Amino acid sequence: MKTINYAIDLGTTNSLISRNDNGEVRVFKNPFGQREELPSVVGFRGERILIGDKALEYLEKDPGNVFGGFKRKMGTDESFWIESQMRSISAIELSSIVLNELKNFVQDDKNITQVVITIPASFDTVQSNATKKAGYESGFKNVVLLQEPIAACLAFANAHKNIDKKGKWLVYDLGGGTFDVAIVNIDDEELKVIDHKGDNYLGGMDFDNAIVEKILLPKIISTERCETWKEKAEQKTSAFQKLYYVLLNKAETIKKELSTSEVAMLDLTIENDGGEEVDLYFDVTRDQFNEVISEKVNYSMDIVDDLLKANNLQISDIKQVVLVGGSTLVPLVKQSIETKLGASVNQSVDPTNAVAVGASHYAGTKIAQAEEVVDKEEVVLNQELPFEVEMSYLKASREPSEMVLLKFSGDFNGVYYRIVRSDKGFDSGLKPAGQKSMEMVNLVPNVANHFEVLFFGADQSPIVGSTKNLMIVHGQYNVDGQPLPNDICLEIDDFDYDRTKLEIVFKKNDILPLKKRLYRELSKTIVKSGENSLVINVVEGDGQSSPSSNQVIGCIEIHPDMLDFDLIKGTEVEIDIDVSESRDLTVSVFLPMTDQEFKEVFSPTSRNVSISRLNEELRILSRKVEKEFNSLQSTENYEQLQKVANMRKELIEISHELDTAEKSMNSDLKYQLEERKRRVAQKFDTMESEGKGSEEKSRYLDEKGHTLELFEKYPEMDRKYRAQFNQIVASEEDMMKSDMAHFARVKADELRSLNRQMGWESNEHVSSIYFSYKLFYANDFTDQQKAKKLIEAGDQALDNNRMDEVKMVINQLHLLLPDNMKDNVSIKGTGLG
Repeated sequence: MKTINYAIDLGTTNSLISRNDNGEVRVFKNPFGQREELPSVVGFRGERILIGDKALEYLEKDPGNVFGGFKRKMGTDESFWIESQMRSISAIELSSIVLNELKNFVQDDKNITQVVITIPASFDTVQSNATKKAGYESGFKNVVLLQEPIAACLAFANAHKNIDKKGKWLVYDLGGGTFDVAIVNIDDEELKVIDHKGDNYLGGMDFDNAIVEKILLPKIISTERCETWKEKAEQKTSAFQKLYYVLLNKAETIKKELSTSEVAMLDLTIENDGGEEVDLYFDVTRDQFNEVISEKVNYSMDIVDDLLKANNLQISDIKQVVLVGGSTLVPLVKQSIETKLGASVNQSVDPTNAVAVGASHYAGTKIAQAEEVVDKEEVVLNQELPFEVEMSYLKASREPSEMVLLKFSGDFNGVYYRIVRSDKGFDSGLKPAGQKSMEMVNLVPNVANHFEVLFFGADQSPIVGSTKNLMIVHGQYNVDGQPLPNDICLEIDDFDYDRTKLEIVFKKNDILPLKKRLYRELSKTIVKSGENSLVINVVEGDGQSSPSSNQVIGCIEIHPDMLDFDLIKGTEVEIDIDVSESRDLTVSVFLPMTDQEFKEVFSPTSRNVSISRLNEELRILSRKVEKEFNSLQSTENYEQLQKVANMRKELIEISHELDTAEKSMNSDLKYQLEERKRRVAQKFDTMESEGKGSEEKSRYLDEKGHTLELFEKYPEMDRKYRAQFNQIVASEEDMMKSDMAHFARVKADELRSLNRQMGWESNEHVSSIYFSYKLFYANDFTDQQKAKKLIEAGDQALDNNRMDEVKMVINQLHLLLPDNMKDNVSIKGTGLG
């Protein structure tokens, strides 16, 4: 039984490859130059591809054909133009080139087919899928993703065996292009991520841009006979673009020098206004550097503060602060953590390779995919077994041996089992299966111990296809599981407010993989000859905010012509939603009424950020914020007014910066501005929700009172639905304490749905609905002749107490109402209630 063992830290500025050799991690070095880090830079010189240091060397000569920082474009539709080849290339393709080059670092294994690749914890589903695709395009057959803070924790936790590590850690991960902060709980054996926040467009590259735009360019433009560079910058001439990329490379060197020295020098050859080459020399001080990056560093501190507050923690609750990523070597970062957070930092492990080291610890515990081999005997015998077995054991241990409990059910008479360690150093021998069978297995110290559990028939011949695997990690920390970085929600109709809303399917920090089955009612009738569709829209983001503040990750639209029969409002829809450990999303929709199933696996790898669309979203959000600001000015709610004023100020700043986005040399700017806009939108949604909380709580109490009245009136319904009612109201105390309207609205809606369901089962209630159609809508039916016949049939069914027929008549009469009366709503909606 093999494990993956190999891991790659695919970084924005540098990448590394490592391997787990029986518990010992080795970070490979480039055979040319003997450096662990491979710069994540790719250049094109004619048909030749330059990678890493060679690409950086070529940058000053031909910057238009050299590309770096493309990790930030993962998951976008943006591409890079290769001038020398007159074609474009995507971030996925560039990343696959880097991944391929890293394979060459490994001289003793030329057949690496499986790997763990690390990603920022804040990478969304689209960015994660793009990373996997890059791995597959580089030739890997199996790609497993691991969040970087988890990898870093594994490196730190496994580095020093004899230090007490129990407690909560704060991981501050500032890399070349991304920022993550995570709170991790560590016990004797496992790490568990409690929560995290981050920004995928914050990192060392922003420090480089700040040096160029706020220090180097102003110095060049103010130099005598170099004034025309200002005009070239405004026009974004090819000469300026070349200079800018050269300066970015110089800025990175300056940044590194200022991490250990107080002064660094720029040495640059440039054309002056007369076309003559002149040598320029500038000093850049650490104080100047700190001044231009302080805003970004303070922003990262704000994210840390928000994370602690969200989890009701003080910095005193944190046992260790772990620094990860090359940008944490910048002195201002460490100083800010120590002064603003009042915490000392753990620097016992190299922050530049900690992610690669930790990822290899993880790779050593992941069982490799078996090669696809077709075995005739296995095909014949791969049938449902007459028995089932459930295994219980500790996944991590520091003891020399551990107990494995096997629980057999079904027909296991005459069945034997045998547990064998992969190195053959332990073999339990054949043991008869019992309802509960226990076995102590011996463990090899400080490695992942893999065992096969084999099953045999009464004649002691192997039962093919029944083998199970188990793994116990000894002496090393293991991962409890990878948390979901954002809520995953289903968009449903909210006709009470003439809009759609979100229902949380999986919560942020739920442990992957995840699976859930939902049952929902159709909120409208969908006719085969009509225009309405059933939309199953799955989004990722903040479940407490509006659907528009979230990102679509999977959508199944069932058009009318795809249906075998009409779908009647109120009928049930069965929805299965699965998310794999590496974030593949599978959505399956079953329509019992038509006996049809629609299934799709979603692995989106790109999204588009349009400046014009972003401008429009900003205008809409700004109007809403401005309206709220004006209404609050006439009140004495100064705290709320200040919150809205801060949002208003932030939106104005975003709008001003967006005006320069198309001319900016910083191609990440629009993504950074979109991220800032999204955060403001979520804050505003939360504030709005808090304001409507009392209204929704009142509705909840009304619905609850109605439910209890129905229980009292119909004892049979009390017996049938009391358990469902108790489940809905179980979280009432938390809901009443919460300021979130969404929480109360969901609970009120659940009670309303229950009340409708009970009402539909009450003959009295069904009769009441029937008479409302018969008496109040008599003149509104689109086909009066057909309506008359239906009412005659309904009367006859009611007289004979055939209530199922009455329900069918109600549904048919509903179809005869004009469209504007059917649902009494103006939104198109999703069709799900």
